[in-house]
Amino acid sequence: MIYVKNTPQNAGVGIYGDFMDFERLYDSLHNVVGDEGEFISYETARIRVLGVCYDIRHALMGDREIEFVDNGMDEAKMRWMSAITPDKNVYLKIN
Repeated sequence: MIYVKNTPQNAGVGIYGDFMDFERLYDSLHNVVGDEGEFISYETARIRVLGVCYDIRHALMGDREIEFVDNGMDEAKMRWMSAITPDKNVYLKIN
């Protein structure tokens, strides 16, 4: 699940999601913007979206921040399910 939070000074946003979320967002944005010269009147908007794609790609490569997010698992649930699982998920973050 992708979610967006304000930065501490409210000057921007941080976008959070797991690896698969960012990979799908990256592919979807590339499908939306189309090829170079396809939508001439929207070229500046296309460049901005590709800038977001740049940050997403670098997050996927491990060059951006990560954050550990609780996933709802605790010791009691693990015992009930007879499974050992992590209690946090790794989310990628871009600003």
